[in-house]
Amino acid sequence: MNKLKTIVSLLPTIFSAVKSIEEAANLPRIGSQKLALLMELIGAVYPEVDAIREAVEKVVAAVVKFFNGVGIFKKS
Repeated sequence: MNKLKTIVSLLPTIFSAVKSIEEAANLPRIGSQKLALLMELIGAVYPEVDAIREAVEKVVAAVVKFFNGVGIFKKS
């Protein structure tokens, strides 16, 4: 349950960071680099992220999929 609470508390940060990274680097086929950057940024301010890394990466993937699906991110 603590993992879920932590993930939920990170959601606003994840949403904002994903959008910011996409705006700064709107290039095709660099998703893994964008994810690495996001995880490094979160880890810089929340070192405990390593304990929930897999869950955070899945949440990030879901957020990106959602943004793509609703047209927030435009494919080039």
